[in-house]
Amino acid sequence: MAKYATYASMNKVKKEVESPDVVEIKSARERNNLIKSNLLVVIDNYAPWCGPCKLVSPHYSKIASEYTLQGKCILAKEDVDNHFENEQEVTGVPCFHFYVNGEFQEEMTITGAAHDKVRKQIHEVLQSFGLIN
Repeated sequence: MAKYATYASMNKVKKEVESPDVVEIKSARERNNLIKSNLLVVIDNYAPWCGPCKLVSPHYSKIASEYTLQGKCILAKEDVDNHFENEQEVTGVPCFHFYVNGEFQEEMTITGAAHDKVRKQIHEVLQSFGLIN
């Protein structure tokens, strides 16, 4: 029987490093509180078994360290396998949802490991509120 190497088994996927700037959502109530208490909330809907999710994770942590502003901008992540009540559709993982002033912004949703698009979208929102140059 032939053995096949997976992308992760070839050590191409780094272990996820926990960042103090990325909030791990543990319940629907916690998600709702974050959304209500911050100007901009970005949620990385991920799965622990997802290779692209693991690839984007260190980039997302770096983005969080650059853009987290207490009470203004929070980056969070939510394991889609936890099945918290979520009105927003996740069509693939990773899937980034944006909430501005407590409202879901469907047109801003980014599906896939496109961390550069996530960074750009965050920058544009914060710039539009005059929080950054």
